[in-house]
Amino acid sequence: TVGKKAAAITLICDVLKGVIAILIAMIMKMLPEAVFFLFTFIPLRQNAGGYHTRHRITCAIMSVFIYIFVLIIIKNFEFNALMQIFLCFIDSLIILCFAPVENENNELDDKDKQIYKMRTLNILILESLAFSILFIGNQQSWSGIIIMSVTVATMLLSIGKLQNIIMNIR
Repeated sequence: TVGKKAAAITLICDVLKGVIAILIAMIMKMLPEAVFFLFTFIPLRQNAGGYHTRHRITCAIMSVFIYIFVLIIIKNFEFNALMQIFLCFIDSLIILCFAPVENENNELDDKDKQIYKMRTLNILILESLAFSILFIGNQQSWSGIIIMSVTVATMLLSIGKLQNIIMNIR
C-alpha cells in the first residue's frame, strides 16, 4: 500500500541521515560530541518547531551545513561560564515564550500546540538539569554542547516565528 511505501521511504531516509551524521562526526574526529549534540538537539527541535524549508532536499543540504558548522564551533571555540549561563537563560526564555512554532508543512491545532508546548517544556527542563550538573561538575565542554543545541534550536524557532509573522499566517 501507499502508506507502507511512504513509511519505508521515511525509515530509509532517517537511517541514511543517521549514517551521514555519524560519518561526518567520524571524519571530524568528534563522534562522542556529535552524538551528544544530536541527542540533545533533535528532541528539542522536533517539539519546539521553527523554520522548515519547502523541499526535503533543501532541508537535507541545509541540515548538513548547520551540523558541520556546529561541530566546527564545538571543536574550535570554548564558551566561557558567563556566556553559557547567559545563553541558557536567553534561549530558554525565547523557547518558553514562542514554542511551538508551526509552519506550512506542519500546522497545529490548539490541542497539538498544548501537547508540543508541554513536551518542549519537559525537554527543556531535562536539558537544563543536565546542563547544570555538567556545568557545576566542571564539565563545561559538555555543558557547552547542550547550550549549542539549545541555541541552534532557538535560532531555528526564531527564524520560523519571523517567517510566520512576515507571511502573516500564524
